[in-house]
Amino acid sequence: MPLTFDEKLLIEQVRAIEQAGYTGYKPTPNNNTTKDFEQQLRQRAHSIVTQANLRQPFKHGAIVARRLHCAALVAATITGALAAVQTMDSFGNGHTINVYWLIVLLLGVNCVSLLLWLAAMLFYRRSDTNNILATVWRWLERRFGGRDPIQAAANNTWFTICHHSQAGRWWLSGLSHSLWLAYLLAGLLVLLLLLITRQFDFVWATTLLSDQVFVQLTQFLSTPLQWLGVTAPDLEQIQLSRQGMQTQASSPLRQTWALFLLGAVFMYGVLPRLVLLLLCKFLEFNCHRQFQLDLNQPYYIRLFHELMPNAGDSKIVDPDELGATRSQSTKSYRHAKPVPTAARWLAVELGSKTPWPIPQAKHNLGHVIDSATLSAATDSLNNSATGTALVVAVALNRAPDRGIKRILTQLFASTHQAQRWLVLIDNEQGNDKHNAPCYDAWRSVASECAIPEHQLSIMQPVNHDEQ
Repeated sequence: MPLTFDEKLLIEQVRAIEQAGYTGYKPTPNNNTTKDFEQQLRQRAHSIVTQANLRQPFKHGAIVARRLHCAALVAATITGALAAVQTMDSFGNGHTINVYWLIVLLLGVNCVSLLLWLAAMLFYRRSDTNNILATVWRWLERRFGGRDPIQAAANNTWFTICHHSQAGRWWLSGLSHSLWLAYLLAGLLVLLLLLITRQFDFVWATTLLSDQVFVQLTQFLSTPLQWLGVTAPDLEQIQLSRQGMQTQASSPLRQTWALFLLGAVFMYGVLPRLVLLLLCKFLEFNCHRQFQLDLNQPYYIRLFHELMPNAGDSKIVDPDELGATRSQSTKSYRHAKPVPTAARWLAVELGSKTPWPIPQAKHNLGHVIDSATLSAATDSLNNSATGTALVVAVALNRAPDRGIKRILTQLFASTHQAQRWLVLIDNEQGNDKHNAPCYDAWRSVASECAIPEHQLSIMQPVNHDEQ
């Protein structure tokens, strides 16, 4: 069963506190090689949290973030309410209001902020440190992150993964939209209360523009409001509302303009922020779902050898020797688990020493030796069932060049990291001194192709004359 995001986050927090110097837990060696390595990490992390009573420190980052978010929402709500009151009172006599000027005052800054956010998303270059909101929030995280070394390490990891990674882009966007949403909803509520308890006359005026411009603008803004059931001002009401055209506004005219004003604030202010907030939360959740542990780190490689001590080498066995008992010296290389039996197999420039396909390659997609076979293998890969592991076999004793690196990158492009396997076929058994530099070079290639360390496997053919 795949790990959840919270479980992966817990494993990363354990890594952080151990690398910070906390070594109060020594795991018991586990010889169960059938269990997945990530599941072993999950059990180990839960054991550390339980035995060392670290559950509360590990939750501290989430608690701090939630409290800061609530405080920011309260501040945005108060600011929105005060801004609405101040805007309504800013007109001279307090009873006659220029409706379009009021809409500009209520939504102008919000619209500018929304345009800046859209521009930032279009030209995103992971430069959110220049964002004022991001800078302030990170200062608050450092301020309330805790001074205890263990808690600080756990909090920093939580903040890094949740707020400063790819998911952090959408989390910060969601934070901005939620604050603006609180601001606008508070302003809309106060505006509604003022319109219920006080009487206002709505007018519009212009010096440079023609009357027809305001008529067309009102009709344009009113079209989406009709979806909400809001009755828009008609042509006669718009003309009657021009400043100086009437001495006493009628009650229906006031109500029509009041509903138009409330509908405009909701449709062009509240609703876009609400939709974008939900979108950002979905994208943040999607980033959390795709988050993967970087098992190529030395910390995880060391734990792999501790938790999976029985992982051994795979061997290519000739069909007529499957029932024979053989004794083979153990190589210094090892992998986490056997290659999945239902995997798709591809070979890349194995050479003449290794006939292809090998017995294990039950689902063979081809052998890449030139551009034509690469094209055929790519077509076979695209037409094969997705969701299964992809195993690419290469020759261990051949150092990878740029051409092979490019081929591997192309072959693994459409395969998830957890399903990528690289098998190194060793045709020079017993020549470890010669193979060691090549193995290091292939490890580097596997890292560049985002292949986990425990999914880099060495396979050795068994000779017929061995006894």
